[in-house]
Amino acid sequence: VGVEIDGVRLQRCYSLSSPPSADLLTITVKRVPGGRVSGWLHDHVRRGSVLRLSPPAGDFVLPAFSRRSPLFIAAGSGVTPILSMVRELAVRGGLSDAVLVYYVRSPADVIGRAVLEGLAAGHPGFCLHVVPDEAFKGGGGGQRGFDEAHLQGLVPDLTFRDTFLCGPPGLMDRVERLWTSLGAADRLTRERFALAPSATLAGDGAEVRLTLARSGREFTARTGETLLDQLE
Repeated sequence: VGVEIDGVRLQRCYSLSSPPSADLLTITVKRVPGGRVSGWLHDHVRRGSVLRLSPPAGDFVLPAFSRRSPLFIAAGSGVTPILSMVRELAVRGGLSDAVLVYYVRSPADVIGRAVLEGLAAGHPGFCLHVVPDEAFKGGGGGQRGFDEAHLQGLVPDLTFRDTFLCGPPGLMDRVERLWTSLGAADRLTRERFALAPSATLAGDGAEVRLTLARSGREFTARTGETLLDQLE
């Protein structure tokens, strides 16, 4: 999604939260403290606003066909692409045996509550588990609201399912390690909000002087930050 703020064009990637077969597409934007684009979208976008859209991209999508039933694991705003997936499964008639485990800080922080509860009520085969942080006393390894043994208790057949995972890095890393230890890493599909840091020619924090060919402007770039953010 591209917007213009104070004469500067900015782009951010958001997941669809509507089923891809829908006539109208939706995204669900969480306001990020200090976020230039998310805050602007919340404060300024109204009916009739025009946003620039890029073509869809990414591989965090449902398979065209699978013999295995799906398991979705989400935390916080990581549920947004999974909202799209479960809504699409409902359109396909594919919620006869599906599980969503959704980790949140508190019950008040559930994104898409009405949609999820409506799907659970209308599809007896769709099992929805909302797990707030307060369900645990600290959780193992410093990650509140997540515990490997608790997850295995909720979904005893998790290794036999196609699993789709989206959430903060700490939770995702632990789920990935669990699936690897269970020999099911090939059945885990992930969506990360940010790219892993790439190697730099100079050490992090080093500075490089750059000249923009078209405008002739010069500026100092720091190698520990993305060039795109600094150019913006």
